[in-house]
Order: sequence, then C-alpha cells, then structure tokens
Amino acid sequence: TVVGKVSGNYKEGVQEVIYIYEKEQTQPVPEKKYGTVNVHYVDTEGNKISGDVTTTKEVGETYETEKRNITGYKYVTVVGKVSGNYKEGVQEVIYIYEKEQTQPVPEIEKGTIIIHYVDTDGNYLTNDIIETNTVGESYTSEQKSFDNYEFVTIIGNRSGLFQKGTYEVTYIYKKKVSCPEKECEKPPVCPTPECEQKEGTVIVRFIDTEGNVISQEIKTKDEVGQKYQTVPKTIPGYTYKTVFGDESGKYVEGEIEVIYIYEKIKEPVKTGKVITHYIDETGTKLLEDKISEGKVSDPYKTIKEDIDKYELIEVKGKETGEYSEKDTEVTYVSRKLKGKVIAHYVDIYGNMIGYDRTSEGYIDDKYETTKRLFRGYELVQIVGDVNGLYTKEDIHVTYIYQKKSTSGEEKQDPVVVPINKPESGTGHKTTIITEAKDYSAIEIPNTGIQVEQKNYLLLFIILAVAIISGYTGIKLTEE
Repeated sequence: TVVGKVSGNYKEGVQEVIYIYEKEQTQPVPEKKYGTVNVHYVDTEGNKISGDVTTTKEVGETYETEKRNITGYKYVTVVGKVSGNYKEGVQEVIYIYEKEQTQPVPEIEKGTIIIHYVDTDGNYLTNDIIETNTVGESYTSEQKSFDNYEFVTIIGNRSGLFQKGTYEVTYIYKKKVSCPEKECEKPPVCPTPECEQKEGTVIVRFIDTEGNVISQEIKTKDEVGQKYQTVPKTIPGYTYKTVFGDESGKYVEGEIEVIYIYEKIKEPVKTGKVITHYIDETGTKLLEDKISEGKVSDPYKTIKEDIDKYELIEVKGKETGEYSEKDTEVTYVSRKLKGKVIAHYVDIYGNMIGYDRTSEGYIDDKYETTKRLFRGYELVQIVGDVNGLYTKEDIHVTYIYQKKSTSGEEKQDPVVVPINKPESGTGHKTTIITEAKDYSAIEIPNTGIQVEQKNYLLLFIILAVAIISGYTGIKLTEE
C-alpha cells in the first residue's frame, strides 16, 4: 500500500509519501540426501588387486558396478549388490578374484604365545598365561590391573596371529609413588611443532555377503607407527567368510579400513510327519499305513478310505491340522458289515403258519435256512436261496406250504405265491415241490413236541381192547 499522495503540487515544507512492502514468504528448499557406493577388487586373501571406485549421488538414483577382467586372476564371486539404488550412508561392493596359479597347501603348524605380567624390576606380578593354537589363528591378550601398580608399556603385540614357534607378550607395570609437588603431574610441554606426534585411525566394519551392516563398526586411533591388530567377531546367525584389508599392521596418517564379511546361516527347515492307520475293532490292520511329510505349521488333511465290506465307526486323532515336530497319528477304526437272512413260513395264500426265523452273520460268511414241518401241511414251494453267503442287503427265503388233501378231496396243484419282501437286486430262486412226501414226524408249532403216528394207532387199539375185555372178561395180551 502507500501512505500519502502519490502525485500533487509541491508545497512549502516537506511532504512524505511512503510505499509499504511485505516480505515474500519463500518455501524452504528440501535438503538433498546422498549415498555412496564403494567398489573394491580383491583376491581371496583380501589383497587389493585393482583400484577402488567410489561414487556419490542422490538417494534413490540407480547405480551399476562393473566386473573387471584382471590379468592373472579369475573372477570368483561378488559381495554386495552389483546394481541398485543409492541409499543414505555407504554401500560396499567387493569383487573377489582367485589367483590363476595354484598355491601349495600349507602344512598345519602350531604356535604358542606366552603372556607375562612384570614390574619394572622384572618381578612377576601374576602367573604367565600360555596358549597354543594353529598358526594363522588370531589371539588377543588382556591388560590386567594390579593394586598399587600402574601400566607402563607392552613389549610385543597386544593381539595378532599365532606364529610358528613361541611368541611372548610382556606387560610392564611400575609401582605407584606419591607426588609431593603438583608440578610432577603436569604433562610435558612440547617446545616445537615438530615434536607433536601424528595419529592414524583404523575402522573395522562387519557386513554380510550383500553388503548390509550386521554389527557396529569399531574405530580406534593411535600414534602413527604403532601396531594394530583386528580380529573377526562372533555374530549370532552368521558365519565368518573372509576379510578385506590388512588385519594387522601399523597406524598411518589417515584411515585404514578393514572389512570382515559374513554369510547368513540358513536355518534347517523343520518338518513333521502324519501317520494314518486303518484297523478293525481288534486292531488288525486293514490297509497299509499312509505317511505324509510337510513343513512344520503347514496344513495337512488325512484321507478316509472306503474299505469294501467295512463301515467306519471311529476316528482317533485329528483328521485335519498342522504338521508339528512330533509325529501326528490318526487312526480310522472300521468294523465288518453284517447281513441278515429271514426265513418265512406261509401257506399258499400268504398266511403265516410259523414264526419267521432270522439269522445274522458277517458279509460273505455262509448261511443256511431250515425247512420246517407243520401238521397237516406239506411243502410245495421255496422262494429264495435256502443257503448261500450273507450280503449287505437282507436276504428273504420263503417256504410255502399247502394243506394236505383228505380222502375224497382232489389234490390241489402247487401254486407259486408272490411274497411282498424288499428286493435284494439279485433275484430269488424259486423251488416248486411237485410231489408231497410222507413225513412221519410232525412239528407242532410253538411246542416242539413230536409224536409218531404209529404210536397213536397202537395206543388206540390197546384202549379199545381194554374196554372190550372189561365186559367180556377176556384177557388180551399186548403185542
């Protein structure tokens, strides 16, 4: 806006015209993030055999590394992702090569290290520590603390590799003395810049075969020229594979990088079994067991088999579920099917003249029906099989009788009478009796009493003779 007249005539004195502005609000520029990819070319012992390549670009941009052809070496493998996207931090890609000429297999030798703890006069402060291991294996020693003593220096390498023969490391201590004057506690003054000691740094990194960091890096500093020694860590879930860089050496100006490479341990796949049994009520095996295997926690489903002439009555165990480390057992219990045979006894009109007789038995077992005798009746027809094998369906066998003809009556021809019984699907065998036989024994229904006809006639004669002899006084002799 404006305060005052933007145009007009000059007047005596001073006129003010003020233009008022507002500062524009600018959007903050987002901070760019960058990632770095280091590409190394080493042999199987971690020695550099070609120059490193380092690139840095914005996070998200793609990168691609190059596998080089290096004279005298053949490519073996690569550690890390050969291509991908830049991420915050540093990604390592290591191409590993093998020297083409074969190297002789070194003889396995042992080395010993002895660690001493002495004072400045050579007196031992504790017992020596003695360790023996394969040459090339790593060792590390400990700087101990002793009452009234302070550490002075060490002779030998604090850590390193076992060497052929015996190697000694000596920690030297001096007895503490009281300082009466404060001046003795002051650090020495370096009179010239030349006397200042320079420092170097060793950075130890731990990554997997894909270049991912799997443990906190270790960074140490010391005076240039001092010795250093690195060792691989034990990292749960990983096995040590190789190292890139010098595990031991001397500090130099700048940084020394040592990269230990590990491979992830593949956990064994846990499996479980499901065993399915097929038995009868007595425990007899009906079918061979079925065994299935699968990964633990994967689902399983057992199969209920149809067994001929058997019916399932019980399932022990879970028919469906998940595989577990412990074997799972499922048992199908079946029983043999039974069949039924019903024998009917009727006259030619279908009227029952004797109770039905029913028998049961296992399928394919034999059965046999019985022909019965009824007073005053003779068998003329049989519908069905009087003997055979039990089946799933009920079997009906019908015995058909007709009254015996008395003197003066005409004998009736046999009549086939249809019996209304469930059809079995196999048909009935029908037997027609064309000639009545003289059955002397007659079964009286429901009593089980049998009487011989000749005995009835003899009894009648004896009774008549007895009556007559009572009137005539004549004694008759029983024949």
